[in-house]
Amino acid sequence: MRELHFEERNKLASFFQNPTSGIVKAAFYQNIGKAWIKEEENKPCGILLIGNTCYYGGHCVEENAAEFIMEQFIKERMAIGDIIPQDCSALPYFDEFFRSQKDAYPCSMKKTERHLMDIDLDRLDHSRLRTFLNEIPPNYELQPISHLLFDRAREDQYLNNFIRLFPDYKDFGKNGFGFFLLEGKEIVAGISSYARYKDGVEVQIAVSPKHRGKHLASSLGAAFLLECQKRKLYPWWDCANPTSEHIATELGYVLKQVTPIYRCMFTLS
Repeated sequence: MRELHFEERNKLASFFQNPTSGIVKAAFYQNIGKAWIKEEENKPCGILLIGNTCYYGGHCVEENAAEFIMEQFIKERMAIGDIIPQDCSALPYFDEFFRSQKDAYPCSMKKTERHLMDIDLDRLDHSRLRTFLNEIPPNYELQPISHLLFDRAREDQYLNNFIRLFPDYKDFGKNGFGFFLLEGKEIVAGISSYARYKDGVEVQIAVSPKHRGKHLASSLGAAFLLECQKRKLYPWWDCANPTSEHIATELGYVLKQVTPIYRCMFTLS
């Protein structure tokens, strides 16, 4: 595998024509993560590593691809690493690797799935979204992610997940946006453009456990969708659990596809 500079990533475009995440599209727009290519004539393929997720692209599987990916997870000392093939033809290869190599690495492995949702921004139910916004309890305040809130999030391991792919507020202010819900001075929930490409964003949403059950996520989602419509940016919503899918459905999303994921949970010494 040869690592690519950001300016060379267009060489991977043919491997990621039907991406399973907006993050994949963002990797060609922002200088985020790392990228590799295997240029053998009979088995060309590409790999994107962004955060703790590795996206494998290519109709053919390079025989050492899984080993290479596992090496990157271990090198980066990840507690959890996800492998997401972008083409279903690669699934048998990764199925066999996980079956035969489950005891070869210091981690547990399991196959799971994410649900990619779809929405038509031209057909948003504004009345329903405004209802969600009006349901924010009076002790909470919805605020756009300002320079001050961005700096606070950067200093917090949990909140940094909302902005981690933006190097500074200047970049976030130009390419990203989002909202936090505050109770007093405490940031208790948020939604943001985790990653950005020319025409869209990847949605990142989370609510602090002790503040769940109050429909705060639906209120955040409503504010975010209205802002996406205003900016003419498509919001990719990729659900990791039924709760996320339920919230997306409430906001008007429908299921687009089910994406298999191979999850590695490492034992770090």
